[in-house]
Amino acid sequence: MPGTLIRREHYLKVLHGFKDKPLIKIITGVKKCGKTTLMEMFIEDLKRSGIQDGDILYLDFEKKENAFIRDRDALMKTINGLIEAKEGKYLFFDGIQNVYGWERVINSMIYAGADVYVTGSNSKLLSTKFSTYIAGRYVVIEMYPLSFREYFDHFGGEKGNRDRLLSEYMMNGGLPLVALEKENERNTDMILSSVFETVFIKDVVERNNIENVAAIRDIAEFAMKNIGNFTSYRNAMNYVESKGGNITPPTVENYLHHLESAFLLYRARKYDVREKDYIRAANKFYVVDMGISNNVVGYNEEDRSGALENLVFMELLSRGKEVAVGRVEGGGIDFVVIEMESIHYYQVTDSLYVEEVKKRLIRSLLSTGDNYPKTIITNELYPAKNIEGIRVVNIIDFLLEGYE
Repeated sequence: MPGTLIRREHYLKVLHGFKDKPLIKIITGVKKCGKTTLMEMFIEDLKRSGIQDGDILYLDFEKKENAFIRDRDALMKTINGLIEAKEGKYLFFDGIQNVYGWERVINSMIYAGADVYVTGSNSKLLSTKFSTYIAGRYVVIEMYPLSFREYFDHFGGEKGNRDRLLSEYMMNGGLPLVALEKENERNTDMILSSVFETVFIKDVVERNNIENVAAIRDIAEFAMKNIGNFTSYRNAMNYVESKGGNITPPTVENYLHHLESAFLLYRARKYDVREKDYIRAANKFYVVDMGISNNVVGYNEEDRSGALENLVFMELLSRGKEVAVGRVEGGGIDFVVIEMESIHYYQVTDSLYVEEVKKRLIRSLLSTGDNYPKTIITNELYPAKNIEGIRVVNIIDFLLEGYE
């Protein structure tokens, strides 16, 4: 049932699995996806298990009282003044990416035997310098907004309201704070706008010293308007120029990487199914949360297929999958999930009742030339569950399968 907090059982299970392991647990993800709340919930779990308050240190670097901790010396002095880092002690550092030299301090905590957890909202947290200091001594737990399974379970989902909940989810997205305010449209709009602007300014513009702010904002808008479409740097450049800006393709590439590093966008590379290898070509980009996209560029009912693709792509990522876009002779496959000993192909469509669409999707899947699993995910209820050996599943049923 709804409440003030949404317990993220999947991520908590992962954290408990790594508890007391000699590894730094690094929780990454876009701002406001729930990293701080996850950390707080895990701390409460520790306390319920018998860990004493004095054995736990929690520092939130977003709080004003910790603003003075800007380098490793201040960080080390603060830690030493609050707790003795050793075996049996649990150290939590929330939003540590802006502390210069934090890597060395955290490394020393691990060597001292403490159990260490950190969060960050930019993938550059895992820089080359960072990897050098703690190579082989960390594990990354990438956190995403609520999956539809989590959203559905929290809001008392049942068969009779599945479609309504999916419509809400597609419109407002899965940021926990937004989900908890879903009955108040004005609040959700304000929260979504605030989240985007905070991420955009702090984790994109300021972190990367961007001077052409208008151009990188246009690039973000272009990507969100073209969800599910192949994006070339030149097309993105043309969009910026159409808005009165000036930019080069290499700069477009850099700007897209910055938006990815802030976890606003995710890239799906192109994969040649026959050659079983990635190819250099235009990529597709998906947004971390449809609520953010709808708030920034507006909801477009005519691009429902792109929104459905975005839902499936982010769901597959949240299940820990490596996801690419497939190329086959004479067509394409929306998603190719690549695992160590297997591949799974997915096509996503708003409807299978359009005969031309159905034939195209089936033809592409059958042209892979292999017997790996193949699935068509459709937005409508379709009577057949299997077409020529291809599984057919409704998108709600797919999303409710949860984590594998």
